[in-house]
Amino acid sequence: MLGESGPLTIDDVMQLFISPKTLSDFPFMAIRLQILAVASTIPELEKRLSEISRAQFAKWKVCIEDVRQRLPKGTVMDERAITIDLLMMMPYYARLLGDDAVRDDVYVNWVRHKLFPNQ
Repeated sequence: MLGESGPLTIDDVMQLFISPKTLSDFPFMAIRLQILAVASTIPELEKRLSEISRAQFAKWKVCIEDVRQRLPKGTVMDERAITIDLLMMMPYYARLLGDDAVRDDVYVNWVRHKLFPNQ
């Protein structure tokens, strides 16, 4: 959606985001949640989903850095809006990411930053 090169604006980036309600309405979401639930009882499936999730998370981090480099100089982008707010707020994904998941202290600091910006 963003293309592979060229400058980006904040509005370009924001076009990628959809609401949780829209996401929950996608036909695959109910099945995905069922698979995640079943995986908690099948260690082999949970291990494989963890491997897939960690690989995807690494790709997200590369993409985030690419976007950061393409924004106008001086634009501040806090990737925690993606890595914490969008991804880690789903507890099962945090479980699948294991050591790559957000630590408690990082999460608490993020909430503080959101509740009390610039303080």
